Amino acid sequence: MKWEDYKAKMLEDDEFREIYEQGEFEFQVKCALIEAQIKKKITKKEIAEKIGTNQANITKFERGSYTPSFRFLQSLLKAIGKEFKFSIA
Repeated sequence: MKWEDYKAKMLEDDEFREIYEQGEFEFQVKCALIEAQIKKKITKKEIAEKIGTNQANITKFERGSYTPSFRFLQSLLKAIGKEFKFSIA
């Protein structure tokens, strides 16, 4: 079974969909962070300095051992040249 088919089937379950959606935003930010590091050749240390935190917090966020505040995520996105857009459907 392909991942997309499996995911579509699992998203039919309300409980699974809620958990999935809660993690989706954080996952997208992590992808943007990694992409920026590769494309812009910027280090975690440089990003951390831009947002006034330490490199360890960036690493913990990437690994999933740190649940960031919304403000942290906004700052992180700004530091890597991304913009957060919010909509309520």
